[in-house]
Amino acid sequence: MAKEMLFIAFLIFCVTKTITGQCITANDIIVNETSIGTAVRNLIDGSTQFSLNLLRTLHDDQRSDKEAKGLFFSPHSIWSALVVTYMGSRGATEQEMKNVLGIGDFDKATAWEAFRNIRNWDILQEPGWAEEYTQEPPHSSYHSANRIYFQRDTVFKDCMREMLDSEIGFLDFANNPVESRDEINRWVEKETQQKIKDLIPADGISSLTKMVVANAVYFKESWQQPFDEQKTVRRRFTTQSRKDIFVNMMNTRGRFLYGKSEELQCYALELPYAGNALSMTILLPKNRYNGVGILARSLTPERLRNLFLDLYPREVDVSVPKFKVEDSFELSPVLSRMGLRTLFDTRRVDLSGFTGQREFSVDAVHHKAFIDVNEEGTEAAGATAIISSRSARPTGPASFIADYPFIYFIRDTISNVILFLGTVQKPAEYGRRIIGRTESPRPAKASRKSELQSCNSSNTEARVLVAITGHGPTRTIAGGGTQNPTITVPMTRSKNPPTYPSISHMHIFEVPSGGSASKDKKVQWLDNFS
Repeated sequence: MAKEMLFIAFLIFCVTKTITGQCITANDIIVNETSIGTAVRNLIDGSTQFSLNLLRTLHDDQRSDKEAKGLFFSPHSIWSALVVTYMGSRGATEQEMKNVLGIGDFDKATAWEAFRNIRNWDILQEPGWAEEYTQEPPHSSYHSANRIYFQRDTVFKDCMREMLDSEIGFLDFANNPVESRDEINRWVEKETQQKIKDLIPADGISSLTKMVVANAVYFKESWQQPFDEQKTVRRRFTTQSRKDIFVNMMNTRGRFLYGKSEELQCYALELPYAGNALSMTILLPKNRYNGVGILARSLTPERLRNLFLDLYPREVDVSVPKFKVEDSFELSPVLSRMGLRTLFDTRRVDLSGFTGQREFSVDAVHHKAFIDVNEEGTEAAGATAIISSRSARPTGPASFIADYPFIYFIRDTISNVILFLGTVQKPAEYGRRIIGRTESPRPAKASRKSELQSCNSSNTEARVLVAITGHGPTRTIAGGGTQNPTITVPMTRSKNPPTYPSISHMHIFEVPSGGSASKDKKVQWLDNFS
């Protein structure tokens, strides 16, 4: 099985300005007659468009880096913090934020109510929205929280205080910047289950800081269908620079939502999480080498909707890499290129909706995200919702082998809100299960025994790197347990491993640490690697 752990923190720092401006207008406190359900749908589309635009921009920034491992970020976290900031925007700043965030022509009270529904997943209460789930709605461990910290003596508009309510906090940035930083860091730690610590560096807050908008996200969930750890093997992965590396690939067979998109030129697979609320969708381009960039530039909300509608349940052999990614961004230049220009212009920014004074300018936007994808977790009871398949679709088993760069995202399965988004271009090594080489074939020699033994463990069952020499029915293995560095293995007792073209005499076994592999010791082939 696989477990997902995601920890997100997002911060917007504002410093003081001294230009007078207008107060919030009356229109901003009148809820529009348009239904909240319509506003929710518009905001979801806007959030999706923002997510895809941000993916394109970040990927373009990384395109020249041939050794890039990929990206990971939470567009929903970033979008949420910016929506909170939008509530205090005015003039050109307001119009730019409305366009970039996809808020549409709703008054702010309606937009805020719709935003709260999305954030709290209350959209299930809207008649006609995912009615099949209203009796027993899906659930997940996904948690998101916003917090807006103001300078303690800030005079706040009553209408904004009523709208933001529990989102607001007050700190003394002017006199105690260090204590203020510590307080915000503690809040981030709490909201991310102590997974992100000291997010704001020592010099991150000064006496000039007037406002900090923070968003934190925590998510930890198991796959609904397990990946068996014993089936995880080393296999080739071709990076975007066309280099072959060996990574740990998780494998399973099961009934998943699967499809092909001619419009996007990709294969798609949906891996649901326990609880039915969230799923990971992997988009594997048909183009092995330049496909991620082409796909990122081709994605639109409409094409994604078409893709979701075209997925159908099918028996699929799945092979995807284990990977860990930790990414940090300072997003102000990226967001500026996306259209938020006045927000970062100290002379033109207008956030007077918070206080009635144009006293804030945005200094920096920080985002940090971490993801861990592996086999761990527990299998959940219940079944995935079935989508009727079309008779013209093939019914036999399909293969989904993600052994080259791909795009993935985690979404809410009812609203289709994209919560997390990333690319895998060079999977980060996961643990020390196997150490391999990609040089020309040569037999491993005993002189390399100390290098090979570095993988040994003191656990009862150790996964040990071994080098095989000799021919015939019995071979000698260097690099076994700490007590018996040489093990004799009857080859007739072993299983035939998968083969690769280089260093065919080097394999990996699982043997008792400190023991020997003989007739009464079952030796398991874990892999043959280069």
